[in-house]
Amino acid sequence: MRKFLLMLIIMISMLCESALAGENTDILQAVLDSARFSRADLGYMPQGYWSRFPLDIPYRLTSFNDLFAEPLKLYDYSKTMAGAVEKYMDSAFLDSGSLALYYLTYSLGVDRKLGGFRNYSPNLKQITDSAHPISEAVDSLLAFENSDTIFSPYDQSVLDDMDPRRSTIYDNEMKQLIIIGDRDKAVEESRRLDSVLTEKDRLIIGKFILNLTDIIRWRNLAFRNCPPELMKRIYEIDDLALTQSDGTVYYPEIDDIATRIDYASLHYAALKAAAITEETADSLLFYLDSENCESFVIPTDYGDIIFNADLGGTIHYDIDRNFLAVVNLKGDNEYTGPCGATKRFYNPVSIHIDLDGNDNYMATDSMSDQGSGILGIGVLYDASGNDTYSGKSHVQGTGLLGVGILFDLKGNDKYNAELSGQGCGYFGIGLCFDAAGNDSFYIYGAGQGFGGVGGGIGVLADYSGDDFYEGEPSPEVFDLSDYHSEKKINGNGVQGVGFGRRGDITDGHSWAGGMGAII
Repeated sequence: MRKFLLMLIIMISMLCESALAGENTDILQAVLDSARFSRADLGYMPQGYWSRFPLDIPYRLTSFNDLFAEPLKLYDYSKTMAGAVEKYMDSAFLDSGSLALYYLTYSLGVDRKLGGFRNYSPNLKQITDSAHPISEAVDSLLAFENSDTIFSPYDQSVLDDMDPRRSTIYDNEMKQLIIIGDRDKAVEESRRLDSVLTEKDRLIIGKFILNLTDIIRWRNLAFRNCPPELMKRIYEIDDLALTQSDGTVYYPEIDDIATRIDYASLHYAALKAAAITEETADSLLFYLDSENCESFVIPTDYGDIIFNADLGGTIHYDIDRNFLAVVNLKGDNEYTGPCGATKRFYNPVSIHIDLDGNDNYMATDSMSDQGSGILGIGVLYDASGNDTYSGKSHVQGTGLLGVGILFDLKGNDKYNAELSGQGCGYFGIGLCFDAAGNDSFYIYGAGQGFGGVGGGIGVLADYSGDDFYEGEPSPEVFDLSDYHSEKKINGNGVQGVGFGRRGDITDGHSWAGGMGAII
């Protein structure tokens, strides 16, 4: 009866709005007074004696209980997010420094998921050898590979039997060939890159690589208590958007991993990744007029570092290869491989920077691309051009037990995805940012600001332009319908949705939903 009265109050307030619109009247308070209710009566405060009420749902966001009790605070909670977009995605702020992506990742992702941080500084590492900064940074990365006892990317007994140059190994559990670092080539390429770049460029790239090592260190700390055999299974899970609403499939490995993660270390790594990505992109923009068209590949155990002055055309990446970082300065490029995506166990961090050109990002694999962080950090930063992003699942700013970020600075862009994309988080953070241009976003479902199971954070923020957003409504195109609409309309979960796992009618494993926002 009480809930019925509350619903009636809301309906009456809506009907009264037009009649009282011309007066300085608190419409909600007037209706509450007439029913002898107060604002405090609008919220839920769960009681332990409620029959069947799930009091111990895991992974609830830190804000949930209080917002559940005080729903009118949702306005303030949402407004602060909009304020962050208004401030940090404004062209004046973007042009004045290189911390916008850091602040956005903090304000819309980390602070909503965990809290506990202050966004004073990302504490980036600084280069000390100005003569050979890239060589110094690569040497530090190779030394870290050797000393990484917390989370070594490969079984040491396997490495002991291999040539020090490290060519390939076969992972029997993952059933795939893994191409790993050739240390001699890494040293040679870093020395060559130091020799051909200007001092300013050397310092930029050197600092970027030095901080990649620091990001990997913090990411590996985050998963130090997670068994590798469980982590490897996570990369095979691609149906969360279809199986969790009614709890039709339970993944115990997700529970086992999620309860062991050091989220503070994970988010610290993500904040550092956001900061160094934008700083590197902004610092290199002056380099666009260079005639140097060489390309460099520095292979490491965590993935290749690729520096392209200008390739142009189609860039085919070996889908079996891991990419730690890609920096491409100019050219209209067609990317057919992973871009800023952690696709497999041996790839903890992946950052992709493209500074210029009308680019076409085409995901050829079914899962994880274009700013996707699965058990790690994935960042895709595109500075300009009219770009097209096409992908399937876990793409375009998606985090699964990790952090995924896509940031497009300029241009009229097109985003197309199937499921779990364009700002989508499962047990993690997924952020999709577009600062300017007339853009279009299309997805089947679970995206465009989707906070999924495990207290996921999913945000799609577009600052300016005439934009179009569509979640597929027709089951004939892609079926996301159910009996509530007699199978006629998709319940697609798009454009600002928080959604959890209902396990009470199946296996009893309920997971709290997250926070989804479209701004």
